[in-house]
Amino acid sequence: MYTFEQFKAKRKRLNPIFRWTESVTEQLLTLTLEEVKSNPGTFERPTAQKFYDKISTNCKLLQMTNWSSMKNKVRNCKVSYIKARKWKEESQKMPNDEKKAKEYLNKICPHYDILDQIFGACLEDTLEISEDTRTNDDLGHNDLKGTDHLNSQESQSSLDESLKQHDDDDDDHDDDPLITTSFPVSKSNIKTTKSIDDRKACSCRWRLWANIEKRKLEIEQKKLVFEQKKFEWQLEREEAELELKEKQFNQQFELRKLELEKDERLEKEKIKLQLEQEERLKKYEIEIKYKNSNFYLLYLIYFVIENSTRRRNC
Repeated sequence: MYTFEQFKAKRKRLNPIFRWTESVTEQLLTLTLEEVKSNPGTFERPTAQKFYDKISTNCKLLQMTNWSSMKNKVRNCKVSYIKARKWKEESQKMPNDEKKAKEYLNKICPHYDILDQIFGACLEDTLEISEDTRTNDDLGHNDLKGTDHLNSQESQSSLDESLKQHDDDDDDHDDDPLITTSFPVSKSNIKTTKSIDDRKACSCRWRLWANIEKRKLEIEQKKLVFEQKKFEWQLEREEAELELKEKQFNQQFELRKLELEKDERLEKEKIKLQLEQEERLKKYEIEIKYKNSNFYLLYLIYFVIENSTRRRNC
């Protein structure tokens, strides 16, 4: 007979549960740094899948997950590194305890040193471009101020010279009413204006490039958030599917259990009926044997009496 323990529900996972621990994350970032150092410019190239598949061949723990999970983990670390880098730059402007600042930096970004070697150069270029843009804007603004001041001085001196010349030659030009006073145009003003225009154009180009990079970073962050939500949704869906399968299995188990109990009851009833039938047959046989024995006894008595009667008559 089947027992309840033999049909107890058991859920087996095809793949073991993978969790991102600090040691596994450090191994992933270390392997990424080694790959980037040995092959510069190959971060997530030619594709992210090929890049992370190549890295995972050197670590058995990373082989338990997929390339998409590794990509999301690296991007999460990159976001935390950018936040830590911004905080570090802002904290350098204020007098703080270096030890406490470093502890807080490691708290918000545990693998800051490794991430700085991976993404630090890229962020340095972005910061330099932003600084150059800010410097060019300041220079252009100062040049405009200097040019305005120079133009005003030259215009004033030209006006004074013209008026003086007009006063000196007033007697010589009384008969000529068409004489007009002209103000000379400085060549240095033209050169300064041209250099300002060039700097403005350069500043606009750098600002446009910086805005494009900022926009790309925002898109990457939104994409990362979307992929994170998608991953969480997939996990929830898989958990819901597992729960549904578990419920279906439990229902099938209960149905099977009821069927077995029903079969067991039917088997018991069948055995009981067979025993009752056999008992009735045995009773019937005993009764028949008893009746037959009584019949033979009566016949014998009758035969004896009949013989004795005949003898007497004789």
